[in-house]
Amino acid sequence: MTTSQTDHLHSQLSRFEDMFPGYRTEIVEGNIMTSPVRAFHAKTVRLLWNLLEPQVRRAGSA
Repeated sequence: MTTSQTDHLHSQLSRFEDMFPGYRTEIVEGNIMTSPVRAFHAKTVRLLWNLLEPQVRRAGSA
């Protein structure tokens, strides 16, 4: 996938996130996927991300 294709997907992803509140929107194998998210799922994801983010950033800089 080229950089311009990736940029285009990310642009579409941003629009879909705004169009479908309450849905998780992500790019999976070059396709935009949406799935409903319950409030407690979003909280769980946020808590996990807060724990994992420092490790992800460290791994990315190595």
